[in-house]
Amino acid sequence: MDLYRELRKAPFIRLLIPFAAGIFFRWNYPVPFTLIVTLLSFFFILLLLTRLYPKIERSFERQWVFGILLTGFLFFTGAFLVNRKLNEPCLLETTGGSGFIVADVVEIPEERENNTRVLIEAKYFIDSQKVSVLNGRLLSYFPPETNAALLMPGDRLIMRNLFREITNPGNPYEFDLRTYMLLNGIRYSAFPRENDWVKIDEGKGSSLIIFASRLRQKLLNIYRDYGLSGDELAVASALTLGYRAGLDEELRSSYASSGAMHILAVSGLHVGIFYMVLHFMLAFIERFRYGRIIKAVIIIILIWLYALLTGLAPSVLRASTMFTFVTAGLVLNRNSNIFNTLAASAFFLLLIDPFILFTVGFQLSYLAVAGIVFFQPRIYSLIRFKNWIARKIWALAGVSIGAQLGTFPVALYYFNLFPNYFIITNLFAIPLATIIIYSGILLFIFSPIGFIASPLAWLFNNVLSLLNYAIVFIEHLPFSVTRGVKLSVPGVLLVYGLIITATSFFLTKNKLYLKVFLVFAISGLIFNGYDRVRLSGQEMY
Repeated sequence: MDLYRELRKAPFIRLLIPFAAGIFFRWNYPVPFTLIVTLLSFFFILLLLTRLYPKIERSFERQWVFGILLTGFLFFTGAFLVNRKLNEPCLLETTGGSGFIVADVVEIPEERENNTRVLIEAKYFIDSQKVSVLNGRLLSYFPPETNAALLMPGDRLIMRNLFREITNPGNPYEFDLRTYMLLNGIRYSAFPRENDWVKIDEGKGSSLIIFASRLRQKLLNIYRDYGLSGDELAVASALTLGYRAGLDEELRSSYASSGAMHILAVSGLHVGIFYMVLHFMLAFIERFRYGRIIKAVIIIILIWLYALLTGLAPSVLRASTMFTFVTAGLVLNRNSNIFNTLAASAFFLLLIDPFILFTVGFQLSYLAVAGIVFFQPRIYSLIRFKNWIARKIWALAGVSIGAQLGTFPVALYYFNLFPNYFIITNLFAIPLATIIIYSGILLFIFSPIGFIASPLAWLFNNVLSLLNYAIVFIEHLPFSVTRGVKLSVPGVLLVYGLIITATSFFLTKNKLYLKVFLVFAISGLIFNGYDRVRLSGQEMY
């Protein structure tokens, strides 16, 4: 089978699966820490024995026992990392009572309709008795009449100790705010009034983060200086710099309903576009001695410079790490397997922060890239066009279909809607997004030179207007979106099972995969029927 052979050439996938499974298991089930450490030590000792005694190692390598030992070790390593992160001491819990907190601004403030939201990092707690060192990130909501919107990353504040732990509204079916914030490393929030805080210093915290955030603010001001406003400014800020505070709900809904929501989140798509153009433009360097290495170094540097332009947003950091691994893999081995490289980068990121496994951006980025890499070439080869324009349109359609096949089960789980015209949307959205990204970068570079920057700004603004108009137009077409489609976690796994078995049958014509496909389909129907009966029974009460 084609897919099976691809996976056989990707050993890191076999490492990633048990590692991610351990993270998932510990997140959902409270296992005692001592039990996790005991089992992790048990598997580690057995693996160590296979290295110390070659005879044991050789015998295990020829049997399934070695695979079980490695799987168990990775599984409990993932569980251990989650347990450690869940139990990290947050010294804010020890403050209590009255006093003051010294904290540093981490990100550019987000101006909202009723408040200004500022992410800050606590440093010290001060009361009449002592000064204590703190750790922990907090969300502070300032009333609109204060000047909190003028704060910049690195500014240091002193505030009254008004922080409280983030809790859910109480309805079990509402959005799980507490878990969402916990996954982003935030446990507390506060609503200070105007006289509850004061700025006392600036330039604190990570100099790189401060520089990146202030650079992003400067670039946003360039947009404003060249006449961008309203929806065009909001989309430009989100698409090129990852700053989505200006997007209103109506505009977000339009992009989601038309199948272009991924355009508004700087992530794998945007860094991927940047990577592909760089890969094409720098191809001539490979003619020189050590050209492949030089080209890879230049691409990696430019990718991280682009990440810096976006203010080092978490989604961009993930995507930049992913394509750094891809670039390095291609240099080290011309025949390197892209799935192995993707799995290696995901493993590395989860090792640093296991919680990102549960973030929507991480899941959709990797699934989209994997879907494009696997499906796009096979879809493109189905039809051969002689016309150059037709070939490019068909290639874009393949990208859109591949990304959708990789992501739509997870997207249904989170968003409960399916954009029916996603292919049409992406046929123009991806090319327009590419133009916007590169014209935006050129506008930044040539902004001091008015006679060059002005036509670039005109192009930039008009392409943005065209993109927004087309998105809204598609959203209002009949049957543009199917809403209310709900999938549980088992339902998501069943849909992926259907996709994998259907693809396997199409590629190999092996009837075994068709039989497995039918088993998945029948299981899905039974599961869906049971779910409907269960929900209708709840409604009766």
